Amino acid sequence: MKKLLTALCFIFLFSGISIAQEYNSAIGARVGAPFLASYKFFISDQGAIEAMAGFQFYNANYSALTVAGAYQHHFPIGSVEGFEWYVGGGLGVNFWLFSSNFGVNEPGVTTGLQGYGGVSYTFANIPLNLTVDVRPSVNFSGIANGFGAGGGLGVRYVINR
Repeated sequence: MKKLLTALCFIFLFSGISIAQEYNSAIGARVGAPFLASYKFFISDQGAIEAMAGFQFYNANYSALTVAGAYQHHFPIGSVEGFEWYVGGGLGVNFWLFSSNFGVNEPGVTTGLQGYGGVSYTFANIPLNLTVDVRPSVNFSGIANGFGAGGGLGVRYVINR
């Protein structure tokens, strides 16, 4: 009886979680901090990998090339098809250059961990995916050492469903 009850609880808990993703892969941009090109592809019904690269400019003296990768796990929101929330984590590297007003250029590298949390909507009739998310981070080295945050709006063209 105990095994049956455990099995029923397991089936009940995970029956609502199993969904099919709305697309297999998409390419586009993440507008925010930083501005990134994005390629996202699903490796399972709910699990996706996102690869990103782009630039960020904080002021006239500081710029960086950012490269990042993340795993994101998706969950449905209610009964609205194509509407999901996701959480995940990944790694990022910033190759930055700080130029002082006195002609001194200081290059460097910052590495860190990033968290992801957001919502995603994929349109049923057009190949478009939109996301809004936040990205808290912990950087371990460089000029941006310590805690940080980013995020923004993602717009992607769905390559294949």
